[in-house]
Amino acid sequence: MPRKRDLFVDLEFAPHGHIEDYLKSHHDTSDNSRIRFVQEIIEAVVFIHSKGIVHSDLAARQFLVDGALHLHLSDFGFSSFGDGDVLGFENSSHHLPRDIDGDMPSTIQSDLFALGSTLYEVITGKSPHEGKSDDAIAQLYSNGSFPNVTGILCGHIIMGCWQGSFMSAAEVLEDFLVAF
Repeated sequence: MPRKRDLFVDLEFAPHGHIEDYLKSHHDTSDNSRIRFVQEIIEAVVFIHSKGIVHSDLAARQFLVDGALHLHLSDFGFSSFGDGDVLGFENSSHHLPRDIDGDMPSTIQSDLFALGSTLYEVITGKSPHEGKSDDAIAQLYSNGSFPNVTGILCGHIIMGCWQGSFMSAAEVLEDFLVAF
């Protein structure tokens, strides 16, 4: 009888928790640090997409901060590999507007939309449309109404993610590297 293989995930210790909590407790985080965090987030998404993985739940809470203040993407519980259909599980502030039934498989494009919201969180310290109900956020996004990013770091990249201007995370990274 064949022996079962044990599967496990080996994670580096992240003493600072996730980036969302880290930024809330470190209000004085410099713009340079936030820009580095943004780059590491984009690079993580480029990497998983290059391996055929769609995360399906990108948000600041999914990026753990290690002892050297570098980020690690976590929580692949809703991820899909290849053409596997996984319905989007992002919070309303992080997902593309859904079709009439509310269903839409997670795709590279839905990850890129969520990437924009994640970057917005890291730069501003709050979720897009914070304080609004899920239904209100869904309606705003369906109408193409996004938070104002004029004058904020990476604003054009965030808006590009929300508006579907990028076809890949690699394009997002390329745009980021040109700007910074």
